Amino acid sequence: MKKATALTLILAQVQGAFAALPGSDPSVRTFHRIGIVRAGSMSKSHAQAYPLLERNLQKWMENRDDLRVIGEPLSQTVSTEEWNDAAVEAEVMQLVRQLPEVVSEEEKERAVSVARNKVTKLPSQTPLHQRLLVADALWDWRHGRKEQAARVLRQAVRLHPTGEVNLDWDDSDAGFLGLLSTLTARKNRGCLLDLSLSPESARVTINGFPLTAKEYRSLLTGKLYRLRVDAPGYVSKDEIISCQTSRRTKLSIHLAKGFERTASLSEIKGYQTLLLIKPEKDRFRLFLYSQDRAMDEIPLERPLRVADLGQSFGGVPVSDAAAAIFQKHRLDLAANFTYTNSVDPVLRMNEPKDDQWYNDWRVWAIAGGVVAGGVVAYLMTKNGGSVGTQNRIGVKIE
Repeated sequence: MKKATALTLILAQVQGAFAALPGSDPSVRTFHRIGIVRAGSMSKSHAQAYPLLERNLQKWMENRDDLRVIGEPLSQTVSTEEWNDAAVEAEVMQLVRQLPEVVSEEEKERAVSVARNKVTKLPSQTPLHQRLLVADALWDWRHGRKEQAARVLRQAVRLHPTGEVNLDWDDSDAGFLGLLSTLTARKNRGCLLDLSLSPESARVTINGFPLTAKEYRSLLTGKLYRLRVDAPGYVSKDEIISCQTSRRTKLSIHLAKGFERTASLSEIKGYQTLLLIKPEKDRFRLFLYSQDRAMDEIPLERPLRVADLGQSFGGVPVSDAAAAIFQKHRLDLAANFTYTNSVDPVLRMNEPKDDQWYNDWRVWAIAGGVVAGGVVAYLMTKNGGSVGTQNRIGVKIE
């Protein structure tokens, strides 16, 4: 009986410790952040109506318990050209992701042709072209056309300045991955680039591929490269680099101060999903965009006209079908916020923490509960559980 009582006390202590963990309280709910961004230039009437629309979109998202998203207005503006490019990229990426699952060769060739035509509309075609080639090669590999797959994959490897390929599929055949590894390892990266930048934080792209300082130092030989350097508040600059043979090239690029350029979607950090508000003639259209180049228009019950965004505006006419779009775009999001349902609801951001176990307060909360329970159980069994016994921590057990 004494042992059973001691065990009960220990379990009670552990249960109390676990009750303090996030997620154990039903009043604590997980939310996801979505950045709200304007896409394209606005007329005077659009600009006047935009703040009201932005606030109502925030309110609509917060009032939808099934979505569990928080809308956060951002100061960046995406240019019309950037939005158009993003829309084309989203179409191409949808075709690329579906390509390995296509059954017949005729369907595959048709899909590749459609995607290739769309890629040609982009100012920087190379990154998407490479992903299309890899998807094409993977289809050939899965259907027994190994030589054709190797030929197409060689083209994909050659497109990247350093001969690298990033796969969009985690379940690729081990043989296909082995072939890719062999092709990338054989490349001669003998064109050495010593590049100094001002400002040092400037972004570097080579043939459309964004590269870090470590990556662009050793480039594939036998090619000409288009190098682009840009930074917010500076005028972008382009250079042509010749890497026909193994050589060392020193290049110093200083960007001149200029007008703050519009943001690139890929540069908006901290949000994997964005809600884009796009002005068009007498109305607005709404889109969800994810950083993996997926874009979907948010369905509305009626057109979102500028003239309707007045004092009597009754709210954003978002269709019930929009819930499925939001769910699709937040599947890969990390939990950024927790919402505590108390008298005064508060929203708090989860700050990054050291992932060492000994820096986690929850570990010590549980440990403390177990130790306290063990001490009480030990004293009870040692003293025979007699009535009125005073234990060493000042708790009188009746």
